[in-house]
Amino acid sequence: MKILDPGHEYLAEGVGAAQSQRIIFVKNRGEKYPGNKGAPHGGLLSQELMRILINRTEYLNRQASCAETEHALAALRQALAWFETRAARCRGDHIDLAHAEILEREPVCPICGHNRCTRGPHHERLPGTYR
Repeated sequence: MKILDPGHEYLAEGVGAAQSQRIIFVKNRGEKYPGNKGAPHGGLLSQELMRILINRTEYLNRQASCAETEHALAALRQALAWFETRAARCRGDHIDLAHAEILEREPVCPICGHNRCTRGPHHERLPGTYR
């Protein structure tokens, strides 16, 4: 992995003949985003990458299930739940995690990209933000 823009852009190195892939996370600007420099831009949320990793880990576990993969899957799901809990708190919202084991399969809000968003069409987009 190479860091191209700390916190926002990375080069993931492939294995074998696979080429490196650029991973770009959303970059917002403003007082809620201290330290972000340069122009704001769209990109992935960490939660989306977590959903990909969960799906990949489920796939691997179906190939050859083992305790280590089961533990990794549980940890990934827990990390996704913590990321979504943090995001909800930061936007003054809350999230019900009664069924967190399926959080990665739920649709996300098309405006903010988060699970179980309660704002719906009432989103406010601040200047300099993409989510």
